[in-house]
Amino acid sequence: MLKAAAKKLILLFTAALFCLAASAAAGVSSFAANGVEMRLEKLKKDFPHGWHYNHKVSTDADMRVNLLEERNEAYAKSVSRYPCVDHGGEAEKGAYDCNYFDGGYQCHGFAAMLFYEIFGVRQSESEKDEEAPFNIKPGDLVRLNGDTHSAIVLTVKGDSFSVAEANAGINGQNESCRISWGKSYSLSDITYCVRADNYKKVSDDTDWKNTEDKADVGTDFYAAVYNGERALTLTGKATLSFKAYTGSASQVWKFTRQKNGSYKIVSCKNGRALAAVKNGDGTFKVTAAVAEASKGQLWAFYEEGGKYFLSAESSSGGLAAGSDGSAGIGEKANSSKKTFTLKKKKAPVASEIKAKGANGSVSLSWSKGKYTKSFDLELYSASSKLYKKYEKLTSTSLKVKLPAGNYSAKIISKNAYSEKEGNTVYFTVGKKGVLGKTAKVTAKAKKTSVSLSWTPVPDADGYAVFLKKNNSWKRLGTTKKTSYTAEKLTSGKRCTFAIRAYKLKNGKVSLAKSYTSFTAATKARAPSKLSATQTASTVKLSWSGVKNADGYRAYRKTSSGWTQVATTTAKAVTVKGLTSGKKYTFGVRAFIKTDTGTVWSDIISLTTATAPKAPEVTVSGVKNLKATIRWDKVSGADGYQVYYKAGKSDSYTLLANYKATDGGVSLSGLTKGEQYVFAVRAYKKAGGKVIYGDYKKVKITAVK
Repeated sequence: MLKAAAKKLILLFTAALFCLAASAAAGVSSFAANGVEMRLEKLKKDFPHGWHYNHKVSTDADMRVNLLEERNEAYAKSVSRYPCVDHGGEAEKGAYDCNYFDGGYQCHGFAAMLFYEIFGVRQSESEKDEEAPFNIKPGDLVRLNGDTHSAIVLTVKGDSFSVAEANAGINGQNESCRISWGKSYSLSDITYCVRADNYKKVSDDTDWKNTEDKADVGTDFYAAVYNGERALTLTGKATLSFKAYTGSASQVWKFTRQKNGSYKIVSCKNGRALAAVKNGDGTFKVTAAVAEASKGQLWAFYEEGGKYFLSAESSSGGLAAGSDGSAGIGEKANSSKKTFTLKKKKAPVASEIKAKGANGSVSLSWSKGKYTKSFDLELYSASSKLYKKYEKLTSTSLKVKLPAGNYSAKIISKNAYSEKEGNTVYFTVGKKGVLGKTAKVTAKAKKTSVSLSWTPVPDADGYAVFLKKNNSWKRLGTTKKTSYTAEKLTSGKRCTFAIRAYKLKNGKVSLAKSYTSFTAATKARAPSKLSATQTASTVKLSWSGVKNADGYRAYRKTSSGWTQVATTTAKAVTVKGLTSGKKYTFGVRAFIKTDTGTVWSDIISLTTATAPKAPEVTVSGVKNLKATIRWDKVSGADGYQVYYKAGKSDSYTLLANYKATDGGVSLSGLTKGEQYVFAVRAYKKAGGKVIYGDYKKVKITAVK
């Protein structure tokens, strides 16, 4: 068995060891056009050759030793012109110290950060490849010089390759953390390689362009004015030219930004999109095509000094005007000459409409929002079928004769190039001598009450409110207002109400023959006993059911608030696609569906974490009744547990708990010839609980 005194923790074996200098510089490389290499080209600009991968120390928390301890990646993308003062101890305030990222600093932190920027995944979560020296590719992370140095592959030629790296020195210098692009190494220098699982997907993404370099003018309406004089103008169904700027609809375009930073540019005149179309001879023409998501209709904006170059994504050129005012493809997209200014046009501000129903008619009025030239008014019957439409109204009120019934009206504000839909209003038109029914009822739920409000009925002197109980109506009360609060109701329960208009005649109440009945509900009760079960990529949430609930909605908390992840009628849901070893806050609330809308409970929440991945475990130095157990650091882990069993024992014994910064343990006092099994697992702390990952096991036989 192990001797207690022999349990000795060794120092962490991280990839963030001091790095050795490499071979002489081979110059900064240029890259071919595939997704990986295009990203490397961008990163070369962001992390310049000769600068340093470090940051200025302002507080104790900024020091490398504390960044490592806290796994703090706040300075992951920081660079400076100054070398680090000291890698062997703590830096002083005002000095420059190493950045930390994904388990390492200096060379490994830099390489790990580049790897993440290219592929969007961490190298620590990707597979090591011992055969990689025979098949390395640009973007791979390689460990070099006897597992003491990390770098990212740039180019491969024969038995040599160039890299992006830090802390290897330039031109014979060995300044700490200095960045270098283009040094050459031999394949024989490689210890192992890490390749991203999504390598092919990223490499094949040849449409990728640097979103950060593309100008962001927002999604809005613009006129594009060439050389400050002539605007891009739609002169026919598909034809374009540059004409004197007037701001007419034919010169206004809806600019919609796409996910990759490019724009679709659609005419406000006829809804066609600006497109660069390839001719049979390989040249391009500019036209207005039917709007669709084709590459020929995507344009990138490059800005300098408030002016823009509009680059066609389908060609190597950009939008330009010919001497005759025609629109065509001109200078290359990397031209420094910017030709366009953008004149922003304002969309109408939404208007608010009101309605007052009467016998045989309705009086409608609405506000006039800014930048509005006219209005469209749409009237709908109770069945939501369009009853009548008025177009190009310039006034802000209208009286309409209508048959008795329930209706709704919608107002749309318009100008020459855009429109904005306003609110919808509901109303009742009456018939003399006949009381109708209210057009719409709304409800606001509380724990034991429901506040009702409704649209007025013409000629009504008041309203009676009824609640259905045991299949019969019970009158709760009467009111002359168009609102009423039903109280002393059961919490979390659906109720059926009715609103009946009435007329007073000779001191008697005469109720309307027709009336509106509907369901509403008191506030739903919140779920209880929320718990979580975790794997490395999922969290299963479970909770106790809520009486009368129609379902439940689960949420994940983000920096912008609660984000919906699932709606279910079950009392459990599994959230998938999560990052291993990461804290999450989830919430669940119940709901009841009614005629007056969905009634929600409060959210019950918990903080938990996904399980860390199982660490890779290796054994070395098995001699003299000693051995060293090492494990790779796991992303997000707060620590590790090491268990062992010896001989024929069926049960494991906890050897010790280790910190997140620990990477191995040295053992002595083993029993000669005894077989030992060691099991290592990572753990994460969250929400007052410890979440454990899977075990990785190794076997050894003690030898003298």
